[in-house]
Amino acid sequence: MFRVLSSGALREGQLKYLVNPKESLLHKVHFLKQGAPILPSCFPLESEFSGKPSQVFVQSHESGKTMLVGLGKDPKAADIRKATHTAISTLNRLKIPQADLHIPQTENVPLAQLLSIMSQIGHLSNYKFDVHVSDTEKKNQLQEINFVVPDDAQLQDAQEAVNKGDLVGTAVAYARELGNIRGDHGNPQFYEDEILTCVKQNDNLRLVKLISGVGPLQAEGLNLLAAVGQGASIPPRLVIVKYEGNPESDESVALVGKGVTYDTGGLHVKPFGSMEDMHMDMCGTATVMGTMWGLSQLKPKINVYCVYVLAENAIGCDAYKPGSIIKSLKGLTVEILNTDAEGRLCLVDGMTYVQQNYKPKTMVDFATLTGAMVMAVGEYYGGLFTPHDELARQLLAAGEEEDDRAWRMPIGEEYTEELKGTHSDLCNISMARKAGASSAACFLQKFVEDGVQWAHFDIAGSGMYSKDRGYKCKGATGYGVSLMLNWLQSQSA
Repeated sequence: MFRVLSSGALREGQLKYLVNPKESLLHKVHFLKQGAPILPSCFPLESEFSGKPSQVFVQSHESGKTMLVGLGKDPKAADIRKATHTAISTLNRLKIPQADLHIPQTENVPLAQLLSIMSQIGHLSNYKFDVHVSDTEKKNQLQEINFVVPDDAQLQDAQEAVNKGDLVGTAVAYARELGNIRGDHGNPQFYEDEILTCVKQNDNLRLVKLISGVGPLQAEGLNLLAAVGQGASIPPRLVIVKYEGNPESDESVALVGKGVTYDTGGLHVKPFGSMEDMHMDMCGTATVMGTMWGLSQLKPKINVYCVYVLAENAIGCDAYKPGSIIKSLKGLTVEILNTDAEGRLCLVDGMTYVQQNYKPKTMVDFATLTGAMVMAVGEYYGGLFTPHDELARQLLAAGEEEDDRAWRMPIGEEYTEELKGTHSDLCNISMARKAGASSAACFLQKFVEDGVQWAHFDIAGSGMYSKDRGYKCKGATGYGVSLMLNWLQSQSA
């Protein structure tokens, strides 16, 4: 077993940032807009560098290397992200451990936002899941970045912005690391231990509920969560942690993360090519864990319940069976038509428990829920399902601002009708076998209490990439962490 980022080694391996240090470093990076009239003096006049988006030109000199990175003609936040990733990846390719980054001045992106973006993307571009890689030459070498700000009068604001981006980047990298841990290590016990370690390290986090084991879950009425995990050697569990940022308020938000630590599909076993990445079927839990850690560091004035439904969907003589009819915590009975539609079963018991016991005003869940979501939007967007227009507007805006893009998807009574059972209240899949992401969301909606604002993110594609795409690397992406931190801070009192 090995620990990940929330332990004492939380910041080990992360980039270290300084702002306007007294001594400059040997290697320097300049960001220039397209058509910029002046190049650094060390560059030859015949240089072909024009400042096109993410264009790179490296000049070696006696004391080190100087790199130019293009921003394009009218750079916006997206261009800053791409240029930062280009710089960090090039520094790593050149095996440069330290560098000065000279901060550009742009009309579209204020300095504080620009520095926050650059420090956040710096972390994520430098991230690699390399704990099992023995060849040190294959590991990233970059360790330290100095941000060089043109105006010393802006130093305090600059440092605060860098610190914020640093924390958000670390929170996302933490979620990535959790999601990339393989299923033989990352079982329900492992993630429970990791959650409790994070709680012990932060005074503003408090464990409010832990129910571990099939019997104890059934005794509390969480029969669906118990059923999904009953075939595994490591039992399922429910863990709830409260971030208490506003003790004077009774209002709260609940975040619920699907934590299926490995998904074989159960007795409806997944075929070859569909099971190998299923250690990432707990990326919803990883998103909530990354957000929880980020909240503990950023300290917004808001109360948040972080709900983790942890189970392994295993094959064995004790595995739950197709055709079983199981009573949920809410009281609705569910017929199991497909054991590979297990995530929604775990989620709804967790959703019901937090609503009945802690009365959140708003509830948001994250889950790698359906292959249909990937078919609909690929890996570029998370699917957002909610009947609440204003909540949708806020979440979509936060996603755009943080480059955690989401696309609002339909939910409606038509899909709910297709979930009705003959011998039960509900079936866990629609027999129509169409619009699977929407029908799954409608299944969840049946367990939302009156008066609760609810949103569901299906991150089956956006949470687990099949290949590198810029600063979002192959494997777990940490999707949703920066989006949630942005939105929760906007809701802060």
